[in-house]
Amino acid sequence: MKPATRINTLFLTGSALMLAGVFAKPLGIPSAFEMVPTLVAVVFIYPGYRASMQAKTAGEIPAASVSQKQKKFWVMVITGAFTCAACPFVLPYSGVVLPFWELVLLSVLSFFMLVGIVWLAMRLQK
Repeated sequence: MKPATRINTLFLTGSALMLAGVFAKPLGIPSAFEMVPTLVAVVFIYPGYRASMQAKTAGEIPAASVSQKQKKFWVMVITGAFTCAACPFVLPYSGVVLPFWELVLLSVLSFFMLVGIVWLAMRLQK
């Protein structure tokens, strides 16, 4: 299996398990086991991260150019904007019981935090 395929498989499996952990209540997962999918997601994401670092140092995955990093940044920001805009409507289904205006405020704050984290992550990438 190619390193990129293995890395993508680990990250996608971890992401799906993370979503299962977030939406545990609507999925019918008992409250005693709500953290299990999240913990198993970390078990998948960490080896994916390690494999991606090893593949980059071995030269199996080429380094991204500056224009690719800028495009990646804007794709992440736009995706985050759509996700944060949907949060006030999706969060009540995951068990969050707050007034709508507080959900909107939470969404706006989450968006600004996301932009900061994405910007910092892009700056720290080699």
